Amino acid sequence: TKLDPNYFAGKVGIGTTGPQKTLHLYCSNTTQGATLRIDNPSTTNNSCAGIEFVNSSTGTPRSAIMSQRVNSAYDAELVFYTSPDDTLRERLRIDHDGNVGISTSAPGQKLTVAGNISAHGALSATGAGDNYFAGNVGIGTADPPQELSVKGEITTLNSSGIQVVTMQRSSDHGQLVINQSGGVTRVCLNSNGDSYFNGGSV
Repeated sequence: TKLDPNYFAGKVGIGTTGPQKTLHLYCSNTTQGATLRIDNPSTTNNSCAGIEFVNSSTGTPRSAIMSQRVNSAYDAELVFYTSPDDTLRERLRIDHDGNVGISTSAPGQKLTVAGNISAHGALSATGAGDNYFAGNVGIGTADPPQELSVKGEITTLNSSGIQVVTMQRSSDHGQLVINQSGGVTRVCLNSNGDSYFNGGSV
């Protein structure tokens, strides 16, 4: 029911006579279906076009998604905002090169995070480039005292996947075990107890 030029009571359907939500766009197409276009023809840098979300009685948006022009080459970046109060704050940006920044507006890599990262699950990195960490790295511990701290064993495998060198704990004492290529132990150095060499002359 149309009450005035700027208001519709009930759901609005575009391309459908049975809208399921407040605004429902429908277009059946094998290449590009229903598409919402938001246009800002301004050529000014940092000009935006986007969507603001209001879920309070104050009428103040608490989150938004904006497409932002960043330079004279018409490069656009997609920016996500949220707010703990009445001021929108940038949280995530996808720049015009496809880099993603979290808590930074200038991501220099495919993913750049300004702040801490917590992961529950596996982490893998592949590629020929170097990898680096600033600060101490802990494996099995959240409080590494050295540049690399491992709570557990460190093992070197040969080309056949057999353990040839292992640094480990024995009743919480340090132990170094060296095996030959078939996995038979030739050297065992214990920090508390007997040590032995079983591989020939020393």
